[in-house]
Amino acid sequence: MKKLLFLLLIPLVFGCEEAPSKNFIEPTEKQYSTIMSGFRGDIGFNQTCAIKSKDFNDIYFVALDIPNIGVGVWALGGSGGSCFAVNDVAQEVSVYPQGQISMFDDGALDVKKCVQNKKK
Repeated sequence: MKKLLFLLLIPLVFGCEEAPSKNFIEPTEKQYSTIMSGFRGDIGFNQTCAIKSKDFNDIYFVALDIPNIGVGVWALGGSGGSCFAVNDVAQEVSVYPQGQISMFDDGALDVKKCVQNKKK
């Protein structure tokens, strides 16, 4: 019985570690150019990260660290034809609409955290 209890507690003790790495990728040139074509003014960025969402067939979340503003998150169609501003930072610095995608969709928070961790 003690062995069984010990085996059941292992995930609780070690489960607080960082989650296994996601399938993060670098944004493609097409994704960069799509987002940048909608910037309001001359805006630069530092750290970047992208991930394919499991909630949608062909949507990638892309996060860019905008200096002195924060991390913006956009949702792009895999072919680059559609782009949506997912969080407040993305809405502030670009002309893209919010659409029906949120930071609670699979991959959005992860990609933002990816960029924040790169900044450290």
